[in-house]
Parts: sequence; structure tokens; C-alpha cells
Amino acid sequence: GSKQIDYIHHYWNTKQKIARNRFERENPNLSVENLYNKRKSHRHQKLSLRQVIKYDLDLFTDFFPIILTTPDVCSNMFQEKHKYFDIVLFDEASQLKLEDNLPALLKGKQIVIAGDEHQMPPSNYFSKIFDGSIDDEDDFEEDGEPIIDRDNILLSCESLLDFATELKFNKRFLDFHYRSKHPYLIDFSNYAFYNQRLIPLPNNFEYTPIKHIQVNGTYSDHCNEKEADAVLSILENNIHKLPSGKYSSVGIATFNIAQRNL
Repeated sequence: GSKQIDYIHHYWNTKQKIARNRFERENPNLSVENLYNKRKSHRHQKLSLRQVIKYDLDLFTDFFPIILTTPDVCSNMFQEKHKYFDIVLFDEASQLKLEDNLPALLKGKQIVIAGDEHQMPPSNYFSKIFDGSIDDEDDFEEDGEPIIDRDNILLSCESLLDFATELKFNKRFLDFHYRSKHPYLIDFSNYAFYNQRLIPLPNNFEYTPIKHIQVNGTYSDHCNEKEADAVLSILENNIHKLPSGKYSSVGIATFNIAQRNL
């Protein structure tokens, strides 16, 4: 372990020295310190990251070999640099549109696409909700139908994750579920979607985190009055003041905006 770390440090430092010497040899009036200086001086203007990279991209990546960016910024910063990185990794790929990420795909010698096929495909639903374009999800319609091309199935992929599946990328699964503090919180999804493959954290809790209350309500005109009454009753009878005299914050999730307003 320590020998590997020493090797990496030596390799990285050597690349930095070589890149620095090359840069200052080719740019005698500009030092690396000035290039990356966040303050301007009488000798040098403060440069944006895009300008810094234009000076010497290899110098930038020798000092910063791991870069976290959005796909469109990646496309703009590393134009025409096909297979420039050893690995390009896309996270939350079920939410990424293929056409927005294709240029970034070309930047890597090896591509890793991480995502969950059971999550929603890319959607502009939430942007429409927040900008007031629609008042209720029942009124929501996506812009146009998905493209279906029987001759080229890749064109009909809704997400980058679908694209990887169609190209038969090698699949690897996470075995452990580490986000839920209580295993009951992932239980349903584990059985319904993941074939009981996920191993949750051990249950060291005495409480039950989920409780189902049957209210026998009726869904009518986008609302369920008995459900709303039950929620108000829980707030009134089960949420007590803290020793400080304040109440805990409470989040309430509803199926639509009409029920929220009710």
C-alpha cells in the first residue's frame, strides 16, 4: 500500500516538473504561479479557467489529473480532444440525455456509466412545476413523443444508461445499500426492483421507521380529504414541543399540488 502511494506521488510530481519546465520554456514571460494566480497584477491579468486551459491543457491536467465537471462544460473545455482521458465516468446516467453527453463520451479511452434503470428517465417535469408552466402533474406532457427508429434502436434510447445497455456494456452491481439508516426503508425496493440483491446496514434500532395508516379515503377531483384530515391529526397529536420550546420540522409529501394545497 505505502509503496503504491509513494510511486503515485513520485510519478505525479515528476509529470508536474516536466510540464512546468516545458511551459516556462515555451512561455518565458509567464510563470506557472502567474498563470494560476487568482489576483491580477501590473504584470499579469487574472485569467478564467477557460483561458488557463487554452495556454496549456496538458499542464492543467498534469497538475489536476482528476476533473469533476458537467458534460457540457467538459465538451467545451476539451474540444477536439478525443480519448484524452484514461477514464470518463458518468454518474446518474438514467437522468442524462444521450445527445447532451455524446461529445463528453468521446473524451475517454474507457467509459464508465453509473446509474439506476429503475429511476425516472430524463424529464423537464420539475422545471415546469417550479417555473409555473403547469399547476398539476396530471396536466404534464413531455414535449413530443420519444423517437422510435426501428432501423437504429440507439436513436430511441431515452437516457445514456439505456444507450450503455443497448451497447451491452459490462454490468457491475452494488451489493451494499448504505444510505438508509434502517433496513425497512429500502426493503420494498429491494424486493420489488433489485431481486433482494442489496445488503442493507445491520438493524441496531428498536423503532419501526415506517407506519401505514389506512384512512379509507376517496380520491376525487385530484384530492383525498380523509387523507388530509389524517395528516393534520398526526401533526396535532404526535408532534410535540422540544425541550427548547420549539417544534421539530416536518416534511409532508403529497401526490399532487391540489392535495398539497388542500
